[in-house]
Amino acid sequence: MGRFLLFVDGSVNPGLKIGYGCYLLLPEELISQLIPAEIKEKLKVKRFVSTSSSRLEIETLIWALKETEKTVDKENEIVVYTDSQNIMELKNRRERLERENFQSKKGKTDFKNADLYQKFYQVMDQLNFRVIKVSGHSTINEKDAIDRIFLQVDRGSRKALREYIESRQSI
Repeated sequence: MGRFLLFVDGSVNPGLKIGYGCYLLLPEELISQLIPAEIKEKLKVKRFVSTSSSRLEIETLIWALKETEKTVDKENEIVVYTDSQNIMELKNRRERLERENFQSKKGKTDFKNADLYQKFYQVMDQLNFRVIKVSGHSTINEKDAIDRIFLQVDRGSRKALREYIESRQSI
């Protein structure tokens, strides 16, 4: 049984409701051997529409995990690195959300992101993964290998969004 590290992040333009999710999946043993140029080549990026920052975080994670499922055996552990507080809290919110049938405390059935929470929990039941929060904003001198890799994923999503916006402006 091996361990894989999955780095996920996203960048959204709230006005356009367009966001780009980015992920990188690596076998744990490669972490210390990669240089930034190699990391950039391995990044996977996807555009999401009609999204918000909270929604994009979950959409990106679900997409990355489903893609990961295609290449990683179920016996392998996946360690997810994210800077999303929302994702960090999802596991602890599960019992209450399911008990309340994914409705708001006031009983509204249009509970924001309920569809994604349900998909997240389905994926959580299928795969062996745990989530670790990365600070994301420490100085370069304080960054370890995990932080440096996460920084490349963060830059990948921001770059994709920036290029999309620039391409729209040149039309």
